[in-house]
Amino acid sequence: AHVMGSLPRLGAHGGRAAAEGAVDEKMGPVDAVVVQQYVLSSRPLVVRGGAAEWATSGRWHDDAALAAHCGGCHLNVELATQEDPRRENYSAKSRDMPIADFVAGYRSNPWYAFSPVPGPLLDDLPLPPELASRGTLAALQSVDLWWSRGGTVGCLHFDLSDNLHCQVAGRKDWVLFPPAEASHLHF
Repeated sequence: AHVMGSLPRLGAHGGRAAAEGAVDEKMGPVDAVVVQQYVLSSRPLVVRGGAAEWATSGRWHDDAALAAHCGGCHLNVELATQEDPRRENYSAKSRDMPIADFVAGYRSNPWYAFSPVPGPLLDDLPLPPELASRGTLAALQSVDLWWSRGGTVGCLHFDLSDNLHCQVAGRKDWVLFPPAEASHLHF
């Protein structure tokens, strides 16, 4: 079984314990060394600047350009509560919303979009050649979009499969726990 927004296992853990300590970082792009040392061995890695080479990355930083490009496409938008407008809450009220409406209001409303990436935007997402050549594109289960005005907080969770996460704008802090610690965590 695969979790939405994830890839089936790319590497093989081979019974090894997960690495502890800081996660390695590299400046983009993804190359054969990254694939061999990280992807195929399921080791976490932060690649900085990987999206900078996308021909369409400028459009993703411009609300008006995004609205013009795919404003009629729809997103599932969580309407935050007054209790904590920054906290991700999958039980909160949500609605289907055109991207043009979301773009017009997300900076002044505590909205949080979580949806499959709409077709016109999906065409903007090139998979690094080193991954595409390994059949990764065919193995991709889904490509999801998380979008907010910033400051959102996710809840503790785990994914059953490896993930590729691309941060187009803003910042995201991650806290990763080794699989061996799962019994000590409360979800």
